[in-house]
Parts: sequence; C-alpha cells; structure tokens
Amino acid sequence: MRIEGLRKYRQRHPKGLYFKDLPGPARQRAREWLNRFVTRCRAQGRPLKPWLLALFVGQAKRLALHPPSSEWGRRMRARKGGLAVQRQYRLEGRNPTALATRVRLARGAARASPTDEAGPQPPKRPQVAPIIIRGQSDGGTTPQAFAKQVAEWAAHILSCDDRFYSIATGCRAREWHWELMIVGVS
Repeated sequence: MRIEGLRKYRQRHPKGLYFKDLPGPARQRAREWLNRFVTRCRAQGRPLKPWLLALFVGQAKRLALHPPSSEWGRRMRARKGGLAVQRQYRLEGRNPTALATRVRLARGAARASPTDEAGPQPPKRPQVAPIIIRGQSDGGTTPQAFAKQVAEWAAHILSCDDRFYSIATGCRAREWHWELMIVGVS
C-alpha cells in the first residue's frame, strides 16, 4: 500500500546522505547514532529492513539535535519509579491517583466556568441552607404514610423558599441537594 502524500520522501537520500539537512557537528553525531543502531541490529541477527532504517535515521536525527542529558535520565527514572508505586498501590487495592484526578477535574471545571473582570474565582463551596420540619406521629401512622407526609411537607417548604424555587419564573434557582434525617424520640 503506497501513500501518495509521502511520495516526495521516498528514495530521497542517495547512498547514505541521510543527514545533509543537518549542520556539520550535528551531522557527525547523527552518523554516530545511526552507526550504533545499525551495529546493534546486526549484532542481534536481525535483517536491516528499509522501514527499520528509516526509523533509525529519524531517531539518530532527533538524538543528534536534542542529545539526552543527565536531567532527562533523572526525569525518566523518577517517572518509572512513580509508575511502579502506582502499580504497587493498585495491587494493594488503593487508587493511587484519586486525589490528583479530583484536583485536575476541579481545576478544569474552574477554568471552564466564566470569569469576571477580577480574574478567575476560586470554586464556590455549596451553601448549607437548613430547613427544619417538625412533626409528631401518633404511633399509629405507617412508615409509608409518614414518608409520604414528610415528602409533601418538604415539597411545600421548598416551593415557598426562593433559595430553591423561584415562584415568579417557575423554575428552580440553582442545583441543590438535600438530606433527610428522622430522629426517633422515646
């Protein structure tokens, strides 16, 4: 299968002139890298196919222009150690990146939210608006009837409170969550 868009890249280097577009010192380093790759491939007994040579040439150019430094090695060892620790935590049943994932998602949500002229605002914490419903059962009320009565009370109170529902517009003011706690008093 031939890709026509790559036609200009085929057969463009006559007899080893793979690095003619590089400056002099980088060209020499690239030849050294390519020689190292080709020698290693042949020492392993693998045939040097054209597609593999193309990969070697590309890697040699990259390494000649951006040689690896001790800082790069340090970064790679740190990354490898971090991945090993994550693997160990997963084997123990812990989620090693749960906190980092939550922070990343929260920061993304903060960036996506509109900001005013003062700049980005910290994420707002949900406001707690306690609503107390007091009632008394005569002891003969079934749990199902009591739950229905509590739901009716809560719906009535929430519909009258503009923090949760705007009667004028007929829509809820913002997203809200609620929690119901029933305490038995003897």
